[in-house]
Amino acid sequence: MTMKRAAWLTGVLLLASPSYAQDAEPVEQATRTINLMVYGNDACPEPETPDEIVVCGRLPEADRYRIPKDLRKREEDPGAPGTSWTAQMEGLNQDMRHTRPDSCSAVGSGGMTGCYQQRLDQWRAEKRAR
Repeated sequence: MTMKRAAWLTGVLLLASPSYAQDAEPVEQATRTINLMVYGNDACPEPETPDEIVVCGRLPEADRYRIPKDLRKREEDPGAPGTSWTAQMEGLNQDMRHTRPDSCSAVGSGGMTGCYQQRLDQWRAEKRAR
C-alpha cells in the first residue's frame, strides 16, 4: 500500500469515527417515570431527582409472595382428559412410526426396509379376503 493511500484511508476512518458523529450540544434530559407496586404499608420511594416521577400501585400484603395472576393460569394438558399414559404413548408411537426403520418411508434412517414387509402384509390380507 502506498503512503498516500494509507494517509487517505486513515483520514476516512477518522471522519467515520463515532466522535465526529456526536452533536456538539448536549441533549436535554427527558423526564423519567418509574412504575412500582408496593405491598401492605410499605412506603412509596421518593424520586431521586426533580426530573423523576415515581408512580406506585398498592397491593395487599397477602399478595407479596404470590405468583402474578397472568402466570397463575394453568394451560390444559395437551392429552385428552381421562386418557391413560399408555394410550397417549401408543398414539405418539403411531404418529412417529414413519420415521423409524421398517416403515417404508423416505423419512428417517432405514425407512426403506419396511416396504417389502408392507407388500407381504397386503398380499396376505388379499389372500384371506378371497
